[in-house]
Amino acid sequence: MTDLEKKDVIKFFHNISPKVLASAAEKFKKAEVVKYKGTDNDTLNFVTEADIACENAILSEIKKRFPGDGIVAEESYSDVKVGEHGRFWIIDPICGTSNFAKELKLFVSNIALAEDGKLVAACAVDHSQAEYIWSIGDGIFINDKKVDVGRKSSGRTIEVDLGAAMTGSREIREQFARFVTKLVVDTNYAPVTYNSSLGFSYAAIGRLDAYISADNKVWDVAAPNFLMMAAGGVVTTFDGELWTFESRSVVAAREKNFHKELMGYLNG
Repeated sequence: MTDLEKKDVIKFFHNISPKVLASAAEKFKKAEVVKYKGTDNDTLNFVTEADIACENAILSEIKKRFPGDGIVAEESYSDVKVGEHGRFWIIDPICGTSNFAKELKLFVSNIALAEDGKLVAACAVDHSQAEYIWSIGDGIFINDKKVDVGRKSSGRTIEVDLGAAMTGSREIREQFARFVTKLVVDTNYAPVTYNSSLGFSYAAIGRLDAYISADNKVWDVAAPNFLMMAAGGVVTTFDGELWTFESRSVVAAREKNFHKELMGYLNG
């Protein structure tokens, strides 16, 4: 991106984040389920009015500010396929919809920008703290304050995405279960789960140390993965390959040595 384009993206993040926070807050504790996305037995995979409202707010602002850009959104609108457009936005209006429906503020709105096949900017709107975490590659910011990404957290805390594991095949679930079992039995790490990608962005800014997810879509992880990379962290798949738009699994850590340790437990 040019310097002018970067400034436009930053203005967009500052403008859209309060709107998304307000949109979700308006529906909180009273949003109705619009539809279920899976089978009749899959009662955890659904869309609420808040998902649609937040997505529409983001879409409207992107179309106004960046009319030539493509869009890949989770719920209701996509005008390009991932990787088939020079510049496009990847949107997850509410990651953690089941938490939202249970009146738990452990959900996040993810917005990422890709250009020429790679991520170049991202913003994660944290509804629990009423703030937004963003980057255009030159540092990470919370609202308008730059984050010290070099700070150390106490212990080793890992976001373990149990919710995403439940959407995968039996083989994926078994692999993930073995991985988590090793972390619980063989280490003194502290696994936690937010049942959303909110913890992923927390890892990028040092509130947590790493995150693992066995089965996800690009809109679930594009924004936090970019934030983690902007913090100097490592983001790969379970196979150890660098994460791409087509990847389904993620192992990410702020420190290279810690990422190597996690991969050892995964493949050991």
